[in-house]
Amino acid sequence: MIRNCALDRLDPQWVQKFPDEPFDIVEQFADGQAVLTFAVDADALVLRHLDNKPQLKWAIEKKCADAAIIVQREDGIELHVVELKSKLTFREWRKARQQFEGMASNAFAVLGVIEASLPTRLICHLSYAEDALGPTKTGSTVLLKFPVGSSTNMGGLDDWKEGELSVFGRDKVPLRKWPRDPSTNSASATV
Repeated sequence: MIRNCALDRLDPQWVQKFPDEPFDIVEQFADGQAVLTFAVDADALVLRHLDNKPQLKWAIEKKCADAAIIVQREDGIELHVVELKSKLTFREWRKARQQFEGMASNAFAVLGVIEASLPTRLICHLSYAEDALGPTKTGSTVLLKFPVGSSTNMGGLDDWKEGELSVFGRDKVPLRKWPRDPSTNSASATV
């Protein structure tokens, strides 16, 4: 149980405890901020990648998602890794995949520090304001052609379309997508 772990070893600037109450994951952008509000029905620790000052130092990987949510369930621990993007392009999708891996690595390190068991489930969450990976919105039939070869080699779009990733040595990690409301740049999610 998370409650019985050595939580006093954690820096409260980085890790916060939220028992049964909604909380926000916020990302600052040049033109404002994005907010993803999570509702959690169990005890949770939230590892936030606040303003990168100082950077998280649990693991060597510095590309890191915006947050990790460690949730205690009756059958074990769930690890939810959260990333927020403004415009989701091919390049940003590849970057998000690396950030999921980096935050998972940091969260596993945190679990080791507090002497908790490893997660039984890993789930990734991606929130975005604009999906430039979705169906092409053009009248040009040339732009509707599929590239020759495997899309996995070209940028990993298979995992985006199927909603399953390979993260931190685990296959078939669910990817939950949370589009944000353009008028408020916010969305609500559940774990």
